[in-house]
Amino acid sequence: MKVTTRTHTQTFDSASVVIGPQEAINCENILVSATTLAVAVNGTAEYIVEFTLDDVNAEDVSGIDVVPVVWFTLEEFPAGTTGTHYAVTYQPVQFVRINIASLIGDLQFKVLQSFNSV
Repeated sequence: MKVTTRTHTQTFDSASVVIGPQEAINCENILVSATTLAVAVNGTAEYIVEFTLDDVNAEDVSGIDVVPVVWFTLEEFPAGTTGTHYAVTYQPVQFVRINIASLIGDLQFKVLQSFNSV
């Protein structure tokens, strides 16, 4: 059996970041996968990490959102989280994102998924 991984990294700095929710990252919705979420801060930052069970890209033929997207705070990254943190989760989710409240310096948001494949 082979272990397959999928990694996505977003980098933000205080000179160019727009405070608030950042672009959502699509997760492989595989029941037996581990997802590691990590935030590395060089400086100071306050943020939360959120997930949704909805498809953020679902639109009808007119381009109108089919379902309003509902975001939930990942309990390992609650409101007021500061500094460098990581968490491993096994729950299937559609998308994750970081929501930055403040940033002085720079920050990386990393998502790594691993799963067994044949």
